[in-house]
Order: sequence, then C-alpha cells, then structure tokens
Amino acid sequence: MRLPTAPTIEAKKIAIIVTPIVFYVFLVVNGWLGANFGRHWDEHLFVEFADDFHINGRWLPTLYLYPSFCYFLTLLAAGIFRLLHPGLADVPSLLQNMDFSMFSRGVFVCVTSLCVVWVYILALKITRRYWFAFMAGLIFCSSFEFSYHSRWAVSDLIAVQFACLSTLMLFLDMSLARRVWWSAFVAGIAAGTKYTAGIVCLNILIALATNIQPWKSAGQVKMLIRQLIPVGTLFGLAFFITTPGCVFHMKSFFRDLLMQKSIYAGGHLGYTVNPGWEHFSKITAYIAQTLFSPLPAASIIIGAFCLTGTWFACLKREWNIFGLFLVMCIYIAYVSFFKVMIVRNLLYVLPYFVVLAAYGLFSLHEFAKNKRGVLAVDALIFCLLVFSLNAVVAASWSVHKMDAIDMKQDLARFLDKRGKNNYVLSRGVRQLAGPGNEHVAQSGDHVVFLKSEIQDEHYPANRFGLYQTIAGPRDVNFNYYPTWSGKDRIVIMKLEDVNPEMLEDLGM
Repeated sequence: MRLPTAPTIEAKKIAIIVTPIVFYVFLVVNGWLGANFGRHWDEHLFVEFADDFHINGRWLPTLYLYPSFCYFLTLLAAGIFRLLHPGLADVPSLLQNMDFSMFSRGVFVCVTSLCVVWVYILALKITRRYWFAFMAGLIFCSSFEFSYHSRWAVSDLIAVQFACLSTLMLFLDMSLARRVWWSAFVAGIAAGTKYTAGIVCLNILIALATNIQPWKSAGQVKMLIRQLIPVGTLFGLAFFITTPGCVFHMKSFFRDLLMQKSIYAGGHLGYTVNPGWEHFSKITAYIAQTLFSPLPAASIIIGAFCLTGTWFACLKREWNIFGLFLVMCIYIAYVSFFKVMIVRNLLYVLPYFVVLAAYGLFSLHEFAKNKRGVLAVDALIFCLLVFSLNAVVAASWSVHKMDAIDMKQDLARFLDKRGKNNYVLSRGVRQLAGPGNEHVAQSGDHVVFLKSEIQDEHYPANRFGLYQTIAGPRDVNFNYYPTWSGKDRIVIMKLEDVNPEMLEDLGM
C-alpha cells in the first residue's frame, strides 16, 4: 500500500477549522489567568446598572457615556451569576463582590476573544492561503495590548470585536446586498457598544463604491443611493436595539455624549497631549513599537509588513483591502485632533493592521524571486512571535500568582545585579529594601520609587520606555497607564524625565 506523501484534503480542512478554535481558546485561557487584577476605573458603571435593575427593575441605564450593549451584557452576566449562586438572590448589590468581577471579566474575555476568529477568517478570505491566516492569528495572539485590555469588563474590545466582524461580512461569499446589509447591522451593534466604532461604516461605503462604481453613470449613482437606504436603516435599527435610550432618554443621551466629547477635548491628567502633530506622532510610536508585540523589534517588523500589504493592495488595485488601512488612518487622524490620548481608544486598528501584515507577507511570497530568503523571513517572524507569546503568557501568569510576588526580594535581586549606587532610591523603596539601605544612593541617573508614592495627576503618560517596572504584577502597560489602580509596584525612571511635581511627591 502506498503511503501518503502529503497531507490529505481532509487534514487541511481540519487544520483550517481547528486553528482558529485553538487561537480562541488560547486567548480565553490567557485572559482568565490574568483576570484577578484588582479594580478597573469604569467597570463600576456597568455593575451599578445591573444592581439598579435588580433593586428597582429599571430596564434602561441612565448613563450614556458609553452606549448600552455592555450594560446589557453585564446585566446578563449578573443574572447568570445569581443563578449559579442562589445565596445571592437577596443581596442587592454585586458592586463590591470580587467573585462577580471575576465572572463578569470571564464573560467579556469570551466575547472579545472572538476577534481572533474574525481576523483569521478575514486573512483566509483575502489571501486564500492557510499559512497566512495562521500567521495573522498568531500575530493577533502575540499582542500584549489586546491581552490585558480583553480582561476589562468594559466596552473597548467588545466594540473592536464587532467592528472587525462587520468588516469580515464584506469579504464573505454572498451577494453584494447581503454583505453590506449584514455588515451595516453588525456595525450598528459595534456603535451601540462604543460610539467611535461607527467608523467602520466607511468600509461599507468603500465596498459599495468599488462594486457599483457610481462615477461611471447617473444610473450607477441611483443604484448606490438605493443601497445606502437599507444600509443606513439597518445600522440605525441595530444601534437602537443596543441603545434604546437614544430615543427614550434622548436628553440624557445627548448630554452624556457631549460630556464624553468635552472630556477628550479638554484634557485629562497626564494623558493630555497637544492635538495635531504631537498626538499623531505619539499614536504612530505606540502602534509601531508596542501594539503588535511586547517585543519592540517584533512590533516594528509587523508594522512594516502592514505597510507592505497596504502598498501591494494599492498596486494591485485591491481597493477593499486598501480600504482597511485607509479607514483606520481616517480614524487615527480624527482621534489626533483631541487633547487626550488613552490607548484603549486605538485598538480598533489592531485587527485590520494584523490582516494587512499577513497580506504583506503573502504578497512578498508572491513577488519575491529568492524563495529561500522569504522562508527565512517567515522563520524569523515565527520565532519572534513565539517569544512574544511567551511574554504575553508570563504577564498573565504574574497576575494569576500576584499574591506570591515578593517585591522586596525582586528589588534586592535587581539592585544586586545593577549596583545600588546607580540609582536614587525613594523613601518608600529604602524602607522596603530594609536595614542598611536608609541612606543608599543619594545620587545617580535613575530614580526608583513605589507607584503609590506619586499622585496620579503628576504622572506623565504615553511615552514608550518612560517607565520600567522591576517588581509587581505585569497586568498593564505602565508607560501608557501610569495611573493604573491595581496592586502597587516598583518603578524606575531616568532622573532627567522626572517632573518637579513627582520630585515633590518623593520628597526630593
């Protein structure tokens, strides 16, 4: 009997189906591992609504800083949690219940992690090759930024997931009408999760324009208008279903919507930046150095492949693919005009840029003459992603084992390795270091301090490499969230970067 020399068609089909499931399970398990991080700033807004429903039976939220999908998702989580814990039937509030926080975060992780499935399928539809879809999923899982944001029981990554699903609909094997109608409906749900997710409607316009080509004749223009009517209707219907308060609480809805806009237009703690070029440059630095991987080199390489994919899409006149980049650039430009930079608002770009990076790698395979060189590039990227995945898992594990962290021991190990005289130790760190360190290192080019020693309003943010955390959990990117309210940690800064307010807090 002849032995098979290549994988059978059935084996390929199984691999295509199983791979996104494996990616999804990885993200869910990794998210659960890091879910017990403490308190998040905004989670209470959603839990208070669930408590209000339990106490007063009020169906609609009364706050619209966020649209309402995640209020209802939290309400669903609260209902399931109470069913699983009958003893809580008469407990009016879950706000201070950490078990519920963990459960709710688990529900949110399960929903947000679906994004990797949509990324995988979208890359598969665009490239028609399993390897590049696999690489897209691997790149997505390698993002530490997605990993820790996914654990937050708030709107950000739920909206990202729906935005990506909306775009995926445009690439499925259906008629144009069905594709844009489904995409519009899911886009309405995305906007009903977070207002800014409505930006993905531009992908629908690009799909309609490239297929109908209204510039050719007046008849094509009429056809475009006929398609836009159901698209707008379905988008509005989905938004109303997720956020009925836009009609029933119209005054409160617009008041809170304007309040949200005023916050980003007016500045917020150390997250305040100059609108325009400074804000745009900081966004670009974040995307290039941090977004795709905890390893800056890997992130930069993936970003380069994203640009490569965009370039080839333009050369080949694949306008629907090029539109993935164009729409996100429009969104980045829009965000750049505000005075507040909080990076959770930038995560919409991640799935699109990951798919474009996979498309860039695919195009390199298509056009490169040196096939061995291309395989070497594949191997390099794969190795970098493996190291990135290891760092992502290690960070979640540090949260899971948070109680076992010994900051005093970690500090001693760091100082023994680097030398005490190279660092200025704050009062809190000297006390933590123990006897014999009360007067250590009164001069040096770096300062070592406890996060809790500095007031939140004095922390600058949004600068790559500004802080280095040497002890404590790795539950967040401290360079971009220095006001994080999680467990205390030991932080290092260059002395030249420490502002006068921070020095005053440290008593220096």
